[in-house]
Amino acid sequence: MGFMLLVLAIVGALGLGVLGFLVAMGQSRRLSQLEDEVKTLVALLEAGRGGAAADEPPQPKPAPEAPKAAHIRLPRAVKAPPPPSEADEPAGTVPPDGPATPPPPDAELPVPPPPPRLSLEERFGTRWLVWTGGLALALGALLFVGYAIERGMLGPKVRIVLGIVLGLALAGVGEWLRRRERQSEISVLPSAHIPSVLTAAGTIALFGSLYAAHALFGFIGPTLAFLLLGLVAMGTMLLAALHGPALAGLGLVGSLVTPLLISSSSRSAWPVVLYLAFVALSAYGLARLRRWLWLAVTVVVGVVVWGLAFDATAFGTMGLRDLAPLAHVAIQLALAAVFIAVEPHLGRPDEDARLDRVAAGVLAALVLLAVLTLSVSPHGSGWMLLAGVMVAVLVGTSVVSAPAASAATLAAVLVAGVLLAWPMDRAIPSYATGLMPLVALALRIPDSLQLYLVHGGLLMAGVAVVSAWRLGQGLLLPTRTAAAYAVAAATGPVIALAIAYLRITQFDHSLRFAVLGTVLSLVMAFAASRFRTAEAAAPTPAIRLGTGAFAAAAIAAFAFALVCALSRGYLTVALALSAAGTAFVASRQDIPALRGAVMALGVVVLGRLAWDPRIMGGDVGTTPILNWLLIGYGVPTLAFAYAAAELRKVRDDDALKITDALTVLFAALLVVFQIRHLVTGGDPLRAGTDHFEQGLLAITAILFAYVLARLDSARANVVFRLGSLVAGLIAAALIAFGLGIGHNPALTNEPIYGRGLASSLFVAYLLPAVGLAWLASRVREVRPAWYVNGANALALCLLFAYVSLEIRHLFQGARIGVGRHTSEAEQWAYSAGWLAIGVGLLAAGVMRQSREMRLASALIVVLTVLKVFLIDLSVLQGLWRAVSFLALGGVLLALALVYQRLVFRDGARAASAPPPADSAGAS
Repeated sequence: MGFMLLVLAIVGALGLGVLGFLVAMGQSRRLSQLEDEVKTLVALLEAGRGGAAADEPPQPKPAPEAPKAAHIRLPRAVKAPPPPSEADEPAGTVPPDGPATPPPPDAELPVPPPPPRLSLEERFGTRWLVWTGGLALALGALLFVGYAIERGMLGPKVRIVLGIVLGLALAGVGEWLRRRERQSEISVLPSAHIPSVLTAAGTIALFGSLYAAHALFGFIGPTLAFLLLGLVAMGTMLLAALHGPALAGLGLVGSLVTPLLISSSSRSAWPVVLYLAFVALSAYGLARLRRWLWLAVTVVVGVVVWGLAFDATAFGTMGLRDLAPLAHVAIQLALAAVFIAVEPHLGRPDEDARLDRVAAGVLAALVLLAVLTLSVSPHGSGWMLLAGVMVAVLVGTSVVSAPAASAATLAAVLVAGVLLAWPMDRAIPSYATGLMPLVALALRIPDSLQLYLVHGGLLMAGVAVVSAWRLGQGLLLPTRTAAAYAVAAATGPVIALAIAYLRITQFDHSLRFAVLGTVLSLVMAFAASRFRTAEAAAPTPAIRLGTGAFAAAAIAAFAFALVCALSRGYLTVALALSAAGTAFVASRQDIPALRGAVMALGVVVLGRLAWDPRIMGGDVGTTPILNWLLIGYGVPTLAFAYAAAELRKVRDDDALKITDALTVLFAALLVVFQIRHLVTGGDPLRAGTDHFEQGLLAITAILFAYVLARLDSARANVVFRLGSLVAGLIAAALIAFGLGIGHNPALTNEPIYGRGLASSLFVAYLLPAVGLAWLASRVREVRPAWYVNGANALALCLLFAYVSLEIRHLFQGARIGVGRHTSEAEQWAYSAGWLAIGVGLLAAGVMRQSREMRLASALIVVLTVLKVFLIDLSVLQGLWRAVSFLALGGVLLALALVYQRLVFRDGARAASAPPPADSAGAS
């Protein structure tokens, strides 16, 4: 612990030193700019006076000059005096000889021509060769040292000394070439800088040599290694400021790769962690000094990759079980916060505090790395201390720098990660759990409940209180910036309490958490009232956002308390009710940020459903419909339907569309799982299905397609439009692949329930056929032609399959596999049934004047004719063959008569009528 505190103190001191150096450099740069501006203004004043003196006639007694003190305050801009007019000349003054020429206007500076575009050959000779040469030089030096080590030519001390000498020599040669380049009159091409590359190679050699002297051979202790690496880092920063980005890029990449090139038998990661801290410190300082944002982002990428490597080593077979990886994340998070999130925005007022997306992305990447590292690091006082330090860094960053307000939200995320990554008890809970088995094993009870609650509660309370205070102070904050503070202050505690409830009770009934939820609800209501009072005095968007956020959090916490108090209540219901309450507040207060919170809660509820679709545990009851699924899915459906209605009162935006989509999705899941519950006898997650369930699901999809089409016609909502199309496609997939192939009783030989016409085939095939035909007739005007025609075609296929399967069921019994023997009577019955379909479709087509039905009838009749002539003729014998052909002939003649008398009656009469008189005469 003492060593770790020493490390943190040294790094903090170096950080403050570099920060002071940066401030001094910035002030020096500003003073230089002011001096240049003063010189320019003085020159303009002198030029203006000289021109005015040349235009004026000589005076007998010139006035004395003004004292020097009059020139202390200079104007911001000097304008040339206007040319004197005749009216301005005093009486009796003799104008000079010749016309007075006014001073010429300020000539515009010529725009420099754009630099010439380099050809491929120029790029090759001036850039690629230099970069490749610098890299080859550095690698060659390392390979030569490796060869000398293998041959026993160089001892450890000699290697270290030679490496330092080589690094200093390369850096010296690079600086000498840079100075010679400035003294010469030869113009330098805009190419890769050779002095910079040489200096970069020297930097790599120095870094590697000092690191090896400390970590591999132990020639220097930690303190001296820190000092030397710090000096090299600072020197690299200064040299890169002179040489340009070539040195910065190569030096950073080489510094990050150096530990990989040097092998070590040490199992501790502390030397690498401290080495990376100094590398990042110098690179951040250079990035801020030269305004190289790319360099700072590259640093973050490198340290994140190293952090993942540490985590993989700790989790794998290497057995790295110390706090070095966690300290690496803490140090890098602090450095990134200072140089990327804080220093660029110092002194920026709240009204200009737009969210810094780069800073948010950098901190988010490091927070995710921190959560992963916490889960693989050994737990103890150091673990909790470093977790608290990282949370404090994020909270402090959000307070000092308003554009980095996302750090407050990330602090709440980190606290949630701490609660999830807290070590677990090895014993599996003895009581019944409401989670799936794998989830229950992954999230067991924490090892120390009291310490778990105290530590997590203090961290989240600190984040919430500081974020709420900063939000209250920022009256002029932009809406998005204020939303980051509001999310951390209002949403963070609710989520933390829910995670603790999950870890400790495994979603079981808990009066203690019900009390905690009630207390949190009262605290949030108090905060909402305070912000409401402040809103009355200063009705700014930021304060109004705080009022709505805390009001929504109060509703969410109270819903959580109710769920904990109920014996079968779970977090899903609480989150859904919270979404409804948030939508109510968002519509009444007209707070756009809360509309996004409704979407976020919907995504969380959806994730909870994906986690455990049963929601209410393994025992949901055996009663159809009236079971716990009705609460688990019905309440979210109603809650999001209400939320959509509230959001629709204000405006139609993405939040409303997503809420509508969630309503449709939860309603669909409710029906689907109720079907699964009915078919499986109470276990909706039991594996396996059959044609009966496939038919019920197809009917459900058809009904959803129709309802959504009607809602789309009434509201012109793209969500309902796409939902209707998707539901129709799902129905088609269930019919084609489920009923047609995967669970067709004729192909799978699975049993058919029921007897006669009241069998499972009626539900699986006939009802979906009727539903598709009805859907096609209802949405003909509002859906594409392919949609309507496809529904009609699938309806015809289902009707044909139902008649065929039902005939086989009547002859074969419960199992109708194709391998079973088919009698002659059954063969004839197929022909008769198909003809019956054709006759029925023709009758319906004539009555409804539907050409599509008549064409479907013709298709079935043609199929029956082919069957009779190709199959019945060869399979049937005796009377059955004769009856088959006689019945076919009689039906075909009857159909022809129908076509002649009813379908084409007008055409037949026109063909048999006598020609007109003029036509007869003409003939």
